[in-house]
Amino acid sequence: MSEDGELAGYLRLGLYPNLGVSWWTVMIVTPGQPLVAWTDYELPVPGEGALRLRARGVELVCDTTKPLEELTVRGSGIGAVHGRPEAIYEGRTGQPIALSIDLTWRTGRLAVPLRADHPIRSAVHVAGQLRLGDQEIAVAGHRPA
Repeated sequence: MSEDGELAGYLRLGLYPNLGVSWWTVMIVTPGQPLVAWTDYELPVPGEGALRLRARGVELVCDTTKPLEELTVRGSGIGAVHGRPEAIYEGRTGQPIALSIDLTWRTGRLAVPLRADHPIRSAVHVAGQLRLGDQEIAVAGHRPA
């Protein structure tokens, strides 16, 4: 997530309408600091045509007005700080921390897969703000195709 490699992470919104839930997962790592995780696997499925959620203390908006070109994710909720990353898999809750995300991903030229069984990948640039508790972090980075 950052050009200098001092901040890394990912986020994922999984929609499972057959189960009646959405899964929200955010993981953030920085050198020498504990893992910050924000997960909720019991969110409702957003309504038709909108990626907006407001439930269980989570507010989330995914704006895809330019499909395959730009994605903006804004959200806020409560995550957890884990001194030991494996604690997540042990079912431990960690120390609560307020989180907010305001990030925009922009793609370069769309990459075509080399084989039919490979996903389409594109170079992606991400920029925006991340708040962990009272710490505001400017995010700017990229991932090559």
